[in-house]
Amino acid sequence: MAIALILGAVAVGGILWRGKSSSRLPPGQPARQNPVPDPLRPGPVQDPNGEAFEFLGQLVPIREVSIFSKVQAYVEHVEAARGAAIKKGDLLVQLRAPELDSLREEARVRLAQDEKDFQRVKANTAAGVSSAQELAEAQTKVAIDRARLGTCEANVSYLKIFAPFDGIIVDRVAEEGSLVGPPQGSAEPPLFRIQNIDRLRLVISLPASSEPTLAGVKPGDRVSFARREGMNKKMSGAFLGSTRNVDPATGTFSVDVEVDNSSRELLPGMFVMVSWPPRK
Repeated sequence: MAIALILGAVAVGGILWRGKSSSRLPPGQPARQNPVPDPLRPGPVQDPNGEAFEFLGQLVPIREVSIFSKVQAYVEHVEAARGAAIKKGDLLVQLRAPELDSLREEARVRLAQDEKDFQRVKANTAAGVSSAQELAEAQTKVAIDRARLGTCEANVSYLKIFAPFDGIIVDRVAEEGSLVGPPQGSAEPPLFRIQNIDRLRLVISLPASSEPTLAGVKPGDRVSFARREGMNKKMSGAFLGSTRNVDPATGTFSVDVEVDNSSRELLPGMFVMVSWPPRK
């Protein structure tokens, strides 16, 4: 009898406890489950009118070129060393190719001979000795000879390689006596690699959620940044534009800023901290 009373009391207590627990939830609302993130819910979007955030950016040269030889030749003399500052038009390297000189001389001799023949046929045609077809053929040979000579002279001119713009030689593989020629593949190193570091391009990778901030930025707006090792000194550059193309691998898009580096204080490859969006 005592056991039956105890079991009855436990059953009544369980019913009352469940009723009390259910009364804590609003009517009609099911018990709360563990929250599951919604994959379709957009991430936080940066407010175009809000405060600026710090993003990492990298400085790259605006002008950079790789120099290859257009003809196969031997390096006779190298005028410029790696790290040297050069001006547009400076001689970088002198090549040597005797066969190109021979072909040019041969083309000159052939042109001179065919021009003489043309003048002779022209005189004979006026005298009625040669036909108009013979005159046309002689004239065609002269035109071909002139084109061939022009090609030979151009090839000889390629034996001297000049700097295309002011800059610094950041890499050089040309050595005296080595055989060089046009590149046979993308992996072949250039004779020279030249950069102009007086102006740099600051490339900033922004998250896709920052795209709305571009609406308030115009070309020329000043963008502030600072070197990571000297955050107390602020610098700035002019906004150039944006790709507006999100990289699916990183979820970011690029923004370009032009930086005046005439003081040579900054170096290509440096990482800096950029304040985005620009403050008005």
